[in-house]
Amino acid sequence: QRLVSFGVTTAHTIDLKYDCMPEYRAMLADGDLPLRLNVSIIHDLMDKLEPGAASGVGDDFIRWGRIKLFADGSLGGETAALRSQYQSCHHCGSLLHSPDELSALVQ
Repeated sequence: QRLVSFGVTTAHTIDLKYDCMPEYRAMLADGDLPLRLNVSIIHDLMDKLEPGAASGVGDDFIRWGRIKLFADGSLGGETAALRSQYQSCHHCGSLLHSPDELSALVQ
């Protein structure tokens, strides 16, 4: 409700644990969803998606967004893969997948 009070009409989610679409639909049906959702999930959950789920599919209030694929760490955690070392910890971060694995995941 606070976001709506500031004029926010749509939010993007990244569901990290499981497909939250059933819960979002229940909230909408109960009148408990005050803004539109563009629902995204991490790539590990792709095999759990409901049939017909694809980017842009949905209705005026809830629609599928994108698939989030983590390739490296984060800048804040100083684990994002960089070409040069971080000054504070003297490493370059790390990739989560080899180039071949990442290419296969994107395909």
